[in-house]
Amino acid sequence: QDSILNIGQIGRIGTLLVDVLLATKHKGAIEKTYLGLELLCERLLRSTNPALFKLPRQWIDVMLQRVSDAKTGVTRRSGGLPFGFLAVLGAEAAHSRGHGGSLITPLVMNSLLALADPEYTPSSTNIQQPMTTSATTATQNTKDSHIAMDATQALDQPTSHTIHLDVASGYHLTQIHAINVLRSIFKAKALSGEVDHFLPHVLRSVVRAYSSPNWSVRNSATMAFSVVVDRCVRAKRVKEESSHLNSTTFQQFFATMPLLHPFLLAHLQSSIRIISGEQVAGHAQTFQSTSAQVQQSSIYAILVLLSKLQPNQLEDPASPLASGPFIPIVTQCASLSNFMVRDMAARALVALVPTDSVPEFVLSLLDSVPTTPKVRSHNHLHGVLLQIFRLLQGHINALSRPHRVALRQGLHTRLEERKWLIARPDRCPPITALVLEMFSYLQSVDLLEPATWTQVVQVSSSILADKALSQPNIRATVMHPELIQQACRVVTSNARDLSAIPLALLDHPMYEARRATLKALHNSLTSADSSYSGVLPQDLGVRLASMLSTETHHSCMRRILALLSLPVAPPHPCLGMWARLEELRKDPSAREQALVLQGTVIAAYIAQITSREEEFSRMIHDWVSVISALSLADVTLGLRTACGQSMLAASPLLAHAASQPCSPAIMQAAAKTWVVVLRLLQDDDEDIRDVIVRLVSSVLVKVAIQESQALEKVFQHLTERYSWSSDYWEFLLAQLVPSSLATFETQTHASTVLFDVEEANFYEERILLIQLASTHAQTMLQQSSPSSSSTGPIHITVPRDGSRMGLTVTLGHAPSINIQPNGKSLYAFLLEDIQKAFLFIQQQKAQGGTVWASWMSFPNDAFVTLYQIILALASSSPPPPSSSTSTSTTTTNILQTENATAQNFSSFELHPLLHHALRFLGSHSRTPISWPHTQDLPLSRQFLTSF
Repeated sequence: QDSILNIGQIGRIGTLLVDVLLATKHKGAIEKTYLGLELLCERLLRSTNPALFKLPRQWIDVMLQRVSDAKTGVTRRSGGLPFGFLAVLGAEAAHSRGHGGSLITPLVMNSLLALADPEYTPSSTNIQQPMTTSATTATQNTKDSHIAMDATQALDQPTSHTIHLDVASGYHLTQIHAINVLRSIFKAKALSGEVDHFLPHVLRSVVRAYSSPNWSVRNSATMAFSVVVDRCVRAKRVKEESSHLNSTTFQQFFATMPLLHPFLLAHLQSSIRIISGEQVAGHAQTFQSTSAQVQQSSIYAILVLLSKLQPNQLEDPASPLASGPFIPIVTQCASLSNFMVRDMAARALVALVPTDSVPEFVLSLLDSVPTTPKVRSHNHLHGVLLQIFRLLQGHINALSRPHRVALRQGLHTRLEERKWLIARPDRCPPITALVLEMFSYLQSVDLLEPATWTQVVQVSSSILADKALSQPNIRATVMHPELIQQACRVVTSNARDLSAIPLALLDHPMYEARRATLKALHNSLTSADSSYSGVLPQDLGVRLASMLSTETHHSCMRRILALLSLPVAPPHPCLGMWARLEELRKDPSAREQALVLQGTVIAAYIAQITSREEEFSRMIHDWVSVISALSLADVTLGLRTACGQSMLAASPLLAHAASQPCSPAIMQAAAKTWVVVLRLLQDDDEDIRDVIVRLVSSVLVKVAIQESQALEKVFQHLTERYSWSSDYWEFLLAQLVPSSLATFETQTHASTVLFDVEEANFYEERILLIQLASTHAQTMLQQSSPSSSSTGPIHITVPRDGSRMGLTVTLGHAPSINIQPNGKSLYAFLLEDIQKAFLFIQQQKAQGGTVWASWMSFPNDAFVTLYQIILALASSSPPPPSSSTSTSTTTTNILQTENATAQNFSSFELHPLLHHALRFLGSHSRTPISWPHTQDLPLSRQFLTSF
């Protein structure tokens, strides 16, 4: 009676959450409801009240009834239905860890397996597990032990909902939901210890579901199979799928799941017989019209599982879990019509055949290949060759030297008798392509005689030279493009020098041949033992440049662009092709490579700058505009990387502008490029920063330097040579002038805003950039040189409060920064800003706000804004008036504002970095101002190098 909620209200809350999960399709709503239901069930399962303790079981009954309902609609992965089961089972798993076992999980798993597979029979070990619930352990802590006993018995009572299963009508919908729920359960890591002993049963049910005539059931089985296999074999440890680190041995796998060995063996045998047209007694229990094509799906699933295993090192042939019984059945899969099944059967044999038996087994397979072209089944021949190829690939590194010698001799004898496999390449392109690939592999592992390899190369050359094999009607033949590509690989595989690569293949009508040839050219030019050392020959460059004008396939185009980006003897073959490069840069499939090549062309134009200056000025203007736009933090990584590589390729331009007098167009382009260098030196990708550091090292210092040194060197170079650049000033003022005072104009909340937009660049050291920008802005404003003063005022714009604020920077004898159009100085403008900020903070503190109580709780954006304003004031502070100059009204107002602002600081506990900046500002004001709490700090702008 004293409770806030009674039992009925708690029950209605849980029922409402379950109804939301069963009815809604919104993913966000499903996830939040799932979390709420899990917390509720976790609390109820700790209760000693039997009425509360049995509520999760009642909700499970409702969801099981929904699964068995043939009228339940199918949504993607069954919508919120699996989340309902996960909420209850996850709550029980969290509760049972300290109490010995689970009650609901075995019942749920057996019910779902029965719904997913009519042939499933729950074993005695799966019906009831040893367990101790909180309700039973509570008997030690409560006088009313009968309450706890009732709670324990609550789950043993029969459910009030009887599951009616109609196999004939809509059963496939029940199967889909049951399999989707099982998939979600095994995907949840929190339930791994509770349900792992059900893995063999779930795998058997999923494999049987592959034989369903309904595509939706097979689709759900495929998704569940991938999850269950990953749990059965081993968690993925490395990226490479075929790595042995991601698998276990055949013997270890079936030792942990012995029930699967006879089931998988029997299922493979019966499936092969059905496909072969034989009748199996008692097989058509559920589905009467299973086609051979559908049956191959279940075979493929079993083969995928076997292919993920590793061969046994030692095996007892008499063991009931030996791999021997699987070998003849998997070998028969070579005759199946599905290409993927034949390939997977070949991969599965790698795990079944012991390494010591591989030479004998491979030679026996090769003996089954006819010695004449009279082939009864091309599928069978292709499957046998695939098995030979995969077995050699999987075991060649583990074979002993005597085994390798015997295998080489046996292969030579048998291949000599079967030269017809490559004598007529137009007979069957899939078989010829596989033979060429297999022979190429045998050559790479030294298992092929030189005379045989010479014949293979000759046949490949004849395939490529035969114009009849390039006709459009022939190209449409199954796997004919793979044949052409493999033949080209054979011809170029041993080409260690450019002279050995047939360049005529660059004109082949099929892009597969051109792409393979371009790849061989790139490997030959960039290999460590190449005589060209990465330099593209002039004649080859001219040929590639002509191909660039006519090539239409994207993959070939990217390789041509990569080759032309290599160093080439002048003149560069792409001079005069800037319009074509601009077209390719706008093509999403080739824009990155085109941008890098544009940088190479820019560098090539430097050698001819005197004769083609007007053309070069237009090109460099377009290029700089592009890299400036594509180097922003919110641009994709690939494009930012291409910008860095393009700038590195165009480094001769920056070196030329740094050492020799150039036209204004080139100097402006160089200044804008250096600003992009500053931006990319603070990029959050390490590889991009490394490329830019190499650029700075090669242009400015000629030796390798660190990243922090590169940033200072670029700032120094820009200040010394490009102080007149509006792009440089715009970058500096963007660091110093706050883009908005919204932080100090609205109520600041201590909590995080929901769906707050994250920063695009987490690496950027904003405080360091502000410090360097302040230092160099003040240096340029105080300098007095004829070159800078002769340029006149610089008009630039910076963003402010959603608009663009115009600024006029005047250098020379009267340095100043004034705001257009009213002519107010930036110094006076920022003084007003800092006054507004501290007035707002004072109001918030007076109203009891805790965010501003201490500098440790300052919002990050507020701290950065204050720091910007203080250092901007120090940089833009005008010189004090001389004694002979009368003090104007504006100057008097500024002095009054300075003193009033200094007094405002005395009532706040500020960050030491802000105190340090204030003392530096006080030393540069019109009149000496003693800022509070700053007397003991050193007079230097850089207090910390990063924050």
